[in-house]
Amino acid sequence: MSYATSSGVSSGIRPQAKAPRTKKCSTRFLSASEIARNKTHSETWQHYQGLEQANYNDIPEDLKADVHGVFNIAGRIPLSWVKKGSPIEGFATPGFLKFVRQAHKRNKDLFGEDDSSVDSGGLFIDISLVFAAWESLKEMANSKSKESWSEADYVAHVYTIIRQAGVKRSTRRNQRRVCLPQPIVHDGMDNEARRILGAKIVIPDCVVLIPQSLVKNLSDSKDSAFKRLKKHKIITRSGAPSKHTSFPYQATPFMSLPNAAGFEFASSFSEDKKPSHESMEDAYRQNRMSTASAVRHLHSLHVDAPVFGLTWAHTKVKAHVDWWRRSEDGPDQLVVYSATYSQQNEEKEWNLEDPADLLEVYFLLRNIDSFTIGSFRERVNQGVQRLLGAVVDEGKTFEPWRRSTESVKRPSRAQKENHSTSSNSSPASSPKHSKQKSGAPRRKNRSSH
Repeated sequence: MSYATSSGVSSGIRPQAKAPRTKKCSTRFLSASEIARNKTHSETWQHYQGLEQANYNDIPEDLKADVHGVFNIAGRIPLSWVKKGSPIEGFATPGFLKFVRQAHKRNKDLFGEDDSSVDSGGLFIDISLVFAAWESLKEMANSKSKESWSEADYVAHVYTIIRQAGVKRSTRRNQRRVCLPQPIVHDGMDNEARRILGAKIVIPDCVVLIPQSLVKNLSDSKDSAFKRLKKHKIITRSGAPSKHTSFPYQATPFMSLPNAAGFEFASSFSEDKKPSHESMEDAYRQNRMSTASAVRHLHSLHVDAPVFGLTWAHTKVKAHVDWWRRSEDGPDQLVVYSATYSQQNEEKEWNLEDPADLLEVYFLLRNIDSFTIGSFRERVNQGVQRLLGAVVDEGKTFEPWRRSTESVKRPSRAQKENHSTSSNSSPASSPKHSKQKSGAPRRKNRSSH
């Protein structure tokens, strides 16, 4: 039998059926955002990074005082502000007075007897900023126009103003590139896991840091802890500057080094919901990548301290606290825990449209501010001294934490394509591959960076 060709001439050659297209397998590492948006990817990342979900009641005893102190917002506003003949009636606007009274009606615990040690004037100025953010929020919510407001609008007109009012003594930075940690677990790491774990950075919307002026004693002098650790042979063998794994890089949670070489310590991270995030849960998963990195950084430097995370979405706010511990059962392994802040065993969600909730978030930020330059700084000083003693005096090894090229190899395209081919064909139908002739040149694989 003959078959007609496209030219109309008969041919005795049977036309070849087109081979089915095989899906091109990517070797590209995923981004932090891509991981956070996919529950399966996020679960994979958390497994190999040693992350565990915990209950708020699971917080270790030696951290409880600091954690409870951060979430304690009782008695922060003078009760006289809501009484008849209030001392602020002479200069506060009617709208401000109504705002404060609404907050008192919703949550009386926010108010307490006047305290002479409290700077009432400064507090009034700060709460005036919070009130302005609330008015902007009301205006956006009650807008008669059909204009839709994006999450970026809420960030600009509401979230940022609250953060500015709440965090004043600590250093606040927006969208700094945080280095992700190297995996803790390596068993069973396949190519798909490598694509996920290959993510190098996460960019939180807001980071709270100890001011450099308060930690320069750890780095400035030639006999400082930073200088002594940096040149110690145990430390120098643990990383290389060209790979961003030397001690100056291990001393900061960020991808880039500070202007003056030394330590940087982050106590809190905020993540705002992005258009790519379907829900607040996506923002939480991404924020947890930031807090986990900070916890790993602290652990590497022998600092035992909690790290706080806030997620902001659709005028709602949730908080979580993260910390590290060695596993109590099974093999000795580092575990990074995260617990969502709860009240009466229910996750707390603040609604910024509610004056009382908005003020609670403001005071939460003020508490984080105080914690950062207070107890957190003390824990940092103690931890760095422990590290110095462990390495210099006892000769113990140093545990680098930063993601490095050696810790996660890039997935092999050939391996992924072979896996794809073998999964789409049975062993009986797979064609035999001809052996490469000894004289044929081998094609080199391109290296990716």
